[in-house]
Amino acid sequence: MMNTEGSKIHMGELGGAPSAKAEDDVKVGDELLVDSGMVRFYVIEKIGPDVKCRCTNPGLLLPRVNLMFWRDGSLV
Repeated sequence: MMNTEGSKIHMGELGGAPSAKAEDDVKVGDELLVDSGMVRFYVIEKIGPDVKCRCTNPGLLLPRVNLMFWRDGSLV
């Protein structure tokens, strides 16, 4: 069991844009949980400001979901 309450980033509408640029202090090995873990990504490479991830728990990405970053078993 995992505590999914705590620090979360709440995604809002993108004002009609298909995407938006985001910058974070993400490191290789971090996990990105979307909607409290319904979709999960593992950071495998960082290329400048871009991050390459492997989807470890596939699912549906919806607008306005919550994002959480995990490092070494703790929320970042």
